[in-house]
Amino acid sequence: MRLRLVHALAVALCLAPLAVRAEEPAPTEEPIQLTPPVQADEPVEAEETAPLAQAHLASYRSEADAQRGWQVLTGYYSGLLQLEQAIVEVDLPRKGHFYRLYAVGDQDMVARLCRSLKQRKLACDLSGR
Repeated sequence: MRLRLVHALAVALCLAPLAVRAEEPAPTEEPIQLTPPVQADEPVEAEETAPLAQAHLASYRSEADAQRGWQVLTGYYSGLLQLEQAIVEVDLPRKGHFYRLYAVGDQDMVARLCRSLKQRKLACDLSGR
């Protein structure tokens, strides 16, 4: 029964794109102390990081519903906990205002997540648009 409810919820609320909405940091009371850069004898190479990808999981009519959707989906599929969530506000012509829920992480993890969700008959769109 729970599987049908989660499946119906995910399928009924799905759409697609990305334009991550940045949250403003909370103001701090203490001044920020800047320290001069450390001089190294040898050049330090930047650590390579995997490129990021996003998977559109669902769309909701309110941001609060999108937050609840993330909680429901992470309860159903714990693999989502390894990724970050992103909620993107969009206006679609003739459809209205939506909040799209994305899972964001390295490309391999996001691709594995999408394959797994699709095997479970849940919506997942890697296109990002």
